[in-house]
Amino acid sequence: MTPETTWQKISAYLSGDLTEAERVIFESWLKESEENRYLFRDAKKIWDSSGIKLQIPDAATEAELVRFYDRAERENAPGRIIPLFLRENWWQIAASIIVVLMGAYILWPSRSIHPPRQEEIAYHAGNEVLTVYLPDSTRVWLNRNSSLSYSKDFNASRKVKLQGEGYFQVRKDASRPFEVSTRTTAAVVLGTSFNVKEEDSLTTLTVAEGKVRFSSIEAEGIQPVVVTHNEQATFSGDTKSLRKSSNRNRHFASWRKHYNPIYEREKKYSAYYLATRYNWRKNAINQSVIDGRIVNRSSLATYTDIVLTVTYSRSGGPRHTTEVVIRQPVKPGQTIDYRRRLLDIFTDTSFLHVQVKSAEIADDEY
Repeated sequence: MTPETTWQKISAYLSGDLTEAERVIFESWLKESEENRYLFRDAKKIWDSSGIKLQIPDAATEAELVRFYDRAERENAPGRIIPLFLRENWWQIAASIIVVLMGAYILWPSRSIHPPRQEEIAYHAGNEVLTVYLPDSTRVWLNRNSSLSYSKDFNASRKVKLQGEGYFQVRKDASRPFEVSTRTTAAVVLGTSFNVKEEDSLTTLTVAEGKVRFSSIEAEGIQPVVVTHNEQATFSGDTKSLRKSSNRNRHFASWRKHYNPIYEREKKYSAYYLATRYNWRKNAINQSVIDGRIVNRSSLATYTDIVLTVTYSRSGGPRHTTEVVIRQPVKPGQTIDYRRRLLDIFTDTSFLHVQVKSAEIADDEY
């Protein structure tokens, strides 16, 4: 979650305004790291002591929904941009209050929202794939029974140690190279995505994007190699050899999706991870035209066959519902545009609403 989203979700959780699916996702986020739990505990202390008392109507009731549609029908003329969410995010106000209070809280000399300082910070993936966010926003997936560690001065050095297998999406910083070291090798990058697998005496580097400088820290006289997209390099501790070749396995990082609770949530709650923003208008033949944009906010899931539910009506008339399907795949972090037309030529449409209903999981390279 981004910092802004984090405050919003904490506020909504503390006020009981999350849906069941959102609550499950939030509580899973709490379990992902000790730092998340520290952040939540300190935010809750501020929440409890701030005296915030909000009385909120139940926005999920049918009456609230009817009132919303009626108001939207009066206020939303054709061509008006429709907000991304149905409900008024009243708790964003509360989140803003928490942000202000948290700022004061952080600057207070005797308190901190972070875990106590340690000489080394370590993560270990047990029987499930573990997702780790480093202080520079680099994201790391650790395969089962793999470990990652770094020193408390990470922001100055950007160096980590890996045991096992990890996939890295490195935040680009031209002034600070990022280094991953194993028992026998080192990989140095500025900003890219790659996989490192240490197995017995063999270490394999596979690059998804960008360039990685790969070298041996065990054997003298072996020249480093630069590995790029669709290439891999291996170092053998037995033969003391470093080789580079083409990568013929496009599923080299698919392990991230197995035994991964986050990916399971992304498959189950696809509508939660897909957001749509749109506007609509009537064209020359009185047909409603929807111009929209879909954003995939998942970490691993690529979605396709996205089903959108469109509700529309004329002023004072009954509401009609139809569905449109977006076939184009949307990868994690990707945004796509779409345009769809309704068969409402003979209807003086005055209200229109679009929301994501469901989506299928698509197979992709990584």
